[in-house]
Amino acid sequence: LYFAYGSNLALGQMAARCPGSSYVGRAVLPDYRWQINERGYANILPAAGSSVHGLVFELGGLDPSSASASASASASSSSDEARLDRSEGVHSGAYAKALCAVVLYPARRAVKTERAAARMEREGDLVAGGIGGGGGGGGGWEGFPRVEEDVLVYLSDEFVRPGRPRDEYVDRMNDGVRDAVEMGVPAAYFTNVVREWVP
Repeated sequence: LYFAYGSNLALGQMAARCPGSSYVGRAVLPDYRWQINERGYANILPAAGSSVHGLVFELGGLDPSSASASASASASSSSDEARLDRSEGVHSGAYAKALCAVVLYPARRAVKTERAAARMEREGDLVAGGIGGGGGGGGGWEGFPRVEEDVLVYLSDEFVRPGRPRDEYVDRMNDGVRDAVEMGVPAAYFTNVVREWVP
């Protein structure tokens, strides 16, 4: 599972970056806070008592525990996680990978990210189809919350100084905010936290 908290909240971007992924629910990452760092992108930092809201996706591609995955390193480069590593700049040091525990509010059913993005683009409404959470209230489309361990998160320990968002990033973040609210992340979270950084 992968926890998105920045521009990958945008379903269209997530579907393009990780075509094998499925949306599984919204989540809260405790004891971290959200920021725009000096590179101009979203980051999270440890902060007791704070929390970061986001969306959780099951990544597609090869299962690293499978025999075929270990037999074919070149095939693994096409997995969603490898695609995310590239887009997040893991090899350049822009972000590092961490495994964190989140409180997951699971969707009643997982849905391919590509399908959710297409429906959002077409209709602007995921709640009617039972996919989204309905603007932060759950709308009956969520299961009971549970702690999910070892969820993949990209963060930077190197670039932690506050910064201003890059111009191109503002539009992508705003797309992500719109989609995340539709999927059930409380709008108040974005108003109180993200809008401090992203107009």
